Amino acid sequence: MLSVAFVAMIFLLDYDVGWNWDDYSYAGFWTPAGFARNLFFNGWHPVIPWLGFLLFGIALSRTSLSQVPTQHRLILFGVAAFIVAEVASGLISGPLSAIDPELEVFATTEPVPPMPLYMLAGSGAASVIIGLCLRFSSWFDRSGIFGIVTPAGRQTLTLYLAHILIGMGTLEAFGMLGGQTLSAAVAAALLFCLIAVVYALVWFRFFKRGPIEATMRKMAG
Repeated sequence: MLSVAFVAMIFLLDYDVGWNWDDYSYAGFWTPAGFARNLFFNGWHPVIPWLGFLLFGIALSRTSLSQVPTQHRLILFGVAAFIVAEVASGLISGPLSAIDPELEVFATTEPVPPMPLYMLAGSGAASVIIGLCLRFSSWFDRSGIFGIVTPAGRQTLTLYLAHILIGMGTLEAFGMLGGQTLSAAVAAALLFCLIAVVYALVWFRFFKRGPIEATMRKMAG
């Protein structure tokens, strides 16, 4: 439903309003109208349709995730959903482009803009990863990996903000935010993950919660 609502909004509204796609700046972000537009429609992670991922996660949390058959279904259905989305994208992008080049965007599986096939592919990929992690969790536990990555997992909000403000901010300062190769992007992501894990291990030697998590807990009472 949210994906359908987003497609309707694409027809009714101008998705490019506010954006300068050359430098990824967003004009009017701190105005009420610009902030609402960015938050709900054309930001990096707009409420519509990204709320669908949250609802999907809530639905998954209510299943028997500890059961092996459930984990297998997550993997199999996730793979199927991803393949269907990518194949459908390849099949319909050409005909849509032949009608009107601007219509090709409705067949994309890219995150910007987040069209229905992207939501399907993203949900499928997430299901596969979740299923695999659950299926091999006992092996991860025996290997000692949990002890290394758990501190980072306990401050995901802090690290999420850090990857934007510090990670992407550093790349932007060096003029490396856009136009990089896939290998460079993967290398930057892995480097940030390594730094985040080491930081979290050190942080939790002295504090129980991440800085943002502790602040939110204090504000919430």
